[in-house]
Amino acid sequence: MERNIMVYIETVDNSPVVVSLEALALAKKVSKRKIIKKVIAVLVGENLDDIAKKMLLNMELMKFYT
Repeated sequence: MERNIMVYIETVDNSPVVVSLEALALAKKVSKRKIIKKVIAVLVGENLDDIAKKMLLNMELMKFYT
């Protein structure tokens, strides 16, 4: 069975909240232990495509759901 971590990214004024980025960074750190296959981030809201693209590049995520 494949194990993944999903992180909910909260946004305010079209910017991710700091605690969400911290949770995402921790998930990436845990994923490097080879126990976790993928880190998946979830953004809920409208007009978040630019944030998603920026985070994909900066956080080196494999999947992003908006």
